This record gives sequence, C-alpha cells and structure tokens, in this order.
Amino acid sequence: MLVTLTLFALIGASLSATLNSEAKPVDNNAIFTFGMVGTQRAQKDVTLLAELGSKGLDSLNLEEQVWLLESGGLSPAAIDTALEILLPKLSEIGRTSDEQAMALLMLAQKFCYKTKEGDNECYGDESEYLALTAFKSTLGCTKKDILSWGLDAENREKNTSAIAEDDMCMCFDQTDPMLWLALMTKFSGRKATKNGFSKHEQLIAILTELFNQQCEGYLASQKEFQCSCNRTTEGHEALYMHIIMSEQDVLDNITDNNAVQTYMQEKMKTPSTRIGSDVIMNFMLQSMGGTMDPMMLAFLTRDKSSGLSSSEYMKQMILSSLGVDSSLAHLLLNGGLNSKDQNKIAMINYMTANGALDPTFVPMMLGVTHGKSFYLQSLVESGALDPFVGLLMIGKESGVDNSKLMEILIESASSPNRDEYLASIYSPYVPGLPAGIYPGSSLYFAHFELLGVNTCALHDLRNRINCGYSGITAIECETAPYCCYSPIFLDDVTVKATTGGTILSASAIPWCYYNIFFVLYDSYHMIVKTAGEFASPISCRGLFKYGLNIDATMYSLMSSQTSNPLSKYMNPRVDCGFPGITEFHCVAIRGCCWDTKNANIPGVAQCFNVNGDVSVQFSFNKLPVAYVPAPGSCNINRKQIRSLYYKRTACHYTFDFYKFGYNALTVPNRLDCLTRLGCCYEDDDNVSELYPYVPRCYTRESGAISGLSKANAHTLIRQGNGDDITDAITAIFPKHNKPTNQ
Repeated sequence: MLVTLTLFALIGASLSATLNSEAKPVDNNAIFTFGMVGTQRAQKDVTLLAELGSKGLDSLNLEEQVWLLESGGLSPAAIDTALEILLPKLSEIGRTSDEQAMALLMLAQKFCYKTKEGDNECYGDESEYLALTAFKSTLGCTKKDILSWGLDAENREKNTSAIAEDDMCMCFDQTDPMLWLALMTKFSGRKATKNGFSKHEQLIAILTELFNQQCEGYLASQKEFQCSCNRTTEGHEALYMHIIMSEQDVLDNITDNNAVQTYMQEKMKTPSTRIGSDVIMNFMLQSMGGTMDPMMLAFLTRDKSSGLSSSEYMKQMILSSLGVDSSLAHLLLNGGLNSKDQNKIAMINYMTANGALDPTFVPMMLGVTHGKSFYLQSLVESGALDPFVGLLMIGKESGVDNSKLMEILIESASSPNRDEYLASIYSPYVPGLPAGIYPGSSLYFAHFELLGVNTCALHDLRNRINCGYSGITAIECETAPYCCYSPIFLDDVTVKATTGGTILSASAIPWCYYNIFFVLYDSYHMIVKTAGEFASPISCRGLFKYGLNIDATMYSLMSSQTSNPLSKYMNPRVDCGFPGITEFHCVAIRGCCWDTKNANIPGVAQCFNVNGDVSVQFSFNKLPVAYVPAPGSCNINRKQIRSLYYKRTACHYTFDFYKFGYNALTVPNRLDCLTRLGCCYEDDDNVSELYPYVPRCYTRESGAISGLSKANAHTLIRQGNGDDITDAITAIFPKHNKPTNQ
C-alpha cells in the first residue's frame, strides 16, 4: 500500500478499550447523514435514527455516535478510523458535512455495485480513494483570469495591473463535487460509455468542465480584498492525481517522460535505471501530503515559456494522454471559440448540414449561448456520459451551488433506481396521459366525457358558483344535470390558504355548484401542459432529503414545531391543489407534483408546487437558437435532435368537427391534418414508434412568418418572385436546389 495511505491505517486498540464515554469532537451532521443513508441503502428501517435526530444532534454522546456509524455499515475497526483519524482530518482541512458524509459512505463501500447474489462488488481499495480527499486544495484562479477585485462587492475595478503576477484569487466555496464524483464513479466501477464512443469521453467531459466555473473569493496575498474568477483554474490537484492513478495510458505517458525519470533518479539517489510507475506515484502522493509542491511533475514537464500555470499544464497533459488533439484541447481548456461573429448560427447550420461535425457538438465549439449545456444533455442522451455525471456537470453549468450538488451526490447512494429521476435532465418529462391526449391538448366537456372523467371533480374552490341553497341535499342538487354536489369540511384558515386569500370563510363555498364544463360545453376548457412544462421527477422532491423513507407523520409533527432539529433534512412543500383534486388535474393541467405514497395526512400536501432545482432539468429555452424551429414553420427536425420532437404540440379536430360526428379523441389522419386543419404531419413511422407521446399531427410553431400576410393567389402572382413575401416563404419552406458535383 502506498506510504501516504498510512494516514488511514486502522488504529490498533478498539474504541471501547481506549476512550471514555465523552462524544468525539467530530461533525455530528455528517455522522447522522451517513447513518440514515447507509441504513436505507441496506433496506432497513430508519425510524429509530430519525427519532434520535429529532432530539437534536448537538448533544450526541459517544455511544450514539458509534451507533450511527454502525447503523450506516461501518465495522468496529472502521469506526475507530472514522472517529480518530478520518473525520478530524477532513474537518481540519475544511471539508463540509456532506463531503465528510461522502467519505464515510466510501469507507463503508456504499457506492459498490450489487452482484446478483446481493454482495458488494467494489473496484479498488477505498483507502486509495480516501487518501486523495484528505489533501487540502485551494480552488481559485491566477491573475489572468481575475475578472475584478476590490474591498467589497460594490467597489470593484477590472484593471488588475496592481495585482502581483504570482497572486491568486481564492474561492470562498472550496467544495469540489467533481472530485467526489470521479472517486465515486471509479470506486463503483461504473461503465458509462456505450459502443461507438471513446472510453475516455466521460473523463474528458469532466476535465473540460473544471476550468469553466466562475467563483467569488479573496486575494491570497491580501485577504481584505475581494475578487471574482472568470474561470476556476487552480486547486484540482487531487482529481488530477486520481486520474493519473486510475488511467493507465495517462500514467504511462507521464512516467515515461525523461524529465520525470531524471528527477526521480536524483531524488532517490539511484543509478541510471528506469524508475517504475508505482514508485513515482508513491512519491507524488507523499509530496502532496508534505510541503513539496503537489504539481511537481507538471513543473518538470511543462514548457516554461508557455505561460500556463502548473494546474493548466497538468490538465493539458492529461487531455493529450487521452488522445485529444492539441488544438482541440486548447479550445476545450479555453471554453471554445469566443468570437463575437454574428454569423455563428449560419456557421452551425453549414457545418452540420455537410456532415462535417456532430450537430450537438458544434454549438459548444462555437461558444454560442446554451451550447455547452445542450452538448452535455446530448452526451447523456447518447450514452457517452453517465446521467448522474451529466446531472452534476449541467448543475455546475447552470450555477447550482456546491452544497446542492453534494446533496444530489449523497442521494444517489440511497436511490436504487435513478433512471426516471435522471432522464429529465436531457429530455422533456411527459407523464402518462390517456390515449388520444397529448401535451398541449385542449380538453372540453366532450373530451372528459369520452375519457370517463367526472368533471365535477375538476372545479377549484374558487370556481364554484352556487347552484342551490344552504342545506340542499345531494339528491336534490344533482337532479339538475348541470349541478354538482361535493361537501367541504375545512376551517376558515385552511380555506384562506387554499384559495390564496380570495375566499376568507368556509361558509362562502357552496356545496352545490354549477358544472361549468356542462354549462359552457363549447367554450370552457382546460389545456394540458406542454412538454417541458410538467413537473419532472427531478423537480419534485420527497418529504425528506437524500430520498430518506421516514414516516410522513413525523414530517407533519416536526413541521409544526417552532424548533425543528430535522429541518435541514426536510424538503418544504407548498400546496398546489384543493380538496379532492385528482392526480391528472394536479400533474397534467397544473403542472405540479403528486405524492403517490402520502395521502390525507394533515400538514402534508399531496399535490404540491415544484420544490426541486429546475435549473438542471431540460428546457427548450436552453436550445441553441440555430436549432429552434422558426415561427410559423413545421418542426420537421431535419437534424433528428431527439428533444426537438417533444416541442411539437398536438393538432386535434376542433369542437366544430365534433359537432358533425368526429371523435374528439381520434388522431387526425394525414389528409385531414394537412388540408382540413392546416397542420403538420409526421410521415416517418419510426418516429411515431420511438416517441409515443409526440403527436403525429401537430401544429405549426407559434408566431407568424416574418413578412408573410394573408394574400390570395392573384395578389401573389402580381407580386412576382423577387419581393419580400417570396423570401419569407422560401426562408421557412426552402426550395430544393439542384445538387452540384463534388
């Protein structure tokens, strides 16, 4: 085992024999999180642990600390290591509670794959990975990437000439979720790539993302001065070391370097014989743990005239070792092309039209708005990037804070099935809908009757118009086909909260009310949310963080207390429904979250507003402009970008057609779609099979075609071929050009 790893050697005597009963001065939040997640991962009940946490974590004694660690899955020897060495060391170097919990989960091998026999199958020794988490790194940037600096946020200047060349802007937040992600992924042995993709594509994506995060911090030489980094280029030494240790081709490339061999021979006083890679790695890890520069090899091998910092050079060297072309590596390191050229959209269309580059990659390389997030989503969708890796990278690109990303990391350890949860980062989420109903459909009384849906249950409390009198019975009320009867048993406070303050008294809500759908059968309707507007699984959080399955009654009880020790583990909910709301109404019409497990529990909303971070989920607003269909056009999706198919909105037979015998739920045939409804039609059967929630008959893109107005044939003929209206038509519906000889 490497010398540095003795930091995590198991101490000899057991805790019970050498220590008194006083609690260890460690982070109890980290221990509690680990105990809860580890217990749930083992499919055991977490109720007793939750009850302990509800009493407060500050007063835990040693016995309770040990019990939590044992419940999470640590052996007695590992508990000794955690309390005596690991947790104190991580606290000393400033690791957060979530980072310490991650280290404990790694120590307990909670990221290993489960075999068919139910055993953990880990890849490598957890101590090797934990060693890399115990070195203090300083995230930040060098002078050339400092955007501004000053005494406070309001008084900043962009001229950095007064800053010393070797100074550094140190980020306030030193958490590096990408390091933990890389360690976790390697330890679990997850194979993220599929056939047809480079085995290093995921690693390259992680590396290219590291240098593209902005941060706020302070100058290393004068901590009273604040500063901001355009890119966080420094402080990723531990991740680089992990890559060197785990990627053989990178290790071979670096250890074959003549400068490294010469330096090692001098340091070790050995003859001119080749030094093995294991010896070099051992020396590098020892250097990281001591006073020597952890980027020693980068300094040895870099071109001193290049102007690159050691961290930048190490990253470039790793990219080269992975087979990335040097010019492409330069672009990746510097965030793509930063040209101000206004013709980028035209360039994207040209480069993808002639097949020169993958259409998902071009926007990022051209540096267009949303280009990188679109590329990351495409990598996840294609299988080249693990969805979980993609989630964190998109989160960093979207500006999600590190604490939230660490929470997502930990949650992955307790979630046995993440597929649906993670799918919404690269594809618009569409819930299950009845046959004939698509995103964007307008639903009238006829539609609900054909679906067998009781329209009386679709009335919000604010939409109840009195159809009877006080004290009327249900039988008497419902003798009129246009009246509904549904009693409400709520107090005034709940009524006010449920109706947003528009109704102040429960007595003001009629029990017998008009069925508006029946009365206004040809005008009153509800519109199903469009793809991208539904509340996705990633935006609907459970009652407790990390996916913890704690009884909902405890959530209700703790929420009502003025002092709630479990508050940091609870996800707040805001009611989105009304008494009796259906799942379809909640999810499809209102676009809210629905809790299938917890119903009719006081203080726990079953239909609630989105409470997750929506910045990481797919959004059509994040598409590069060049790929967005033009207003008034048919979204034919020439480049066959998967997400664009979901941008289509269903084109139904209108209510007038229904009056003349058409079934309101029938999908229009091709002839009716094009000629009677004036809509667009998908002729490719394969598309319809691959995307069942995408309508075959769909509306044109919203908005009018620029420069095109209503005109009859005579007017069009008189205007000729060279006027604006012809240009507008050909811009949306391009002519076929005669192919040229290549």
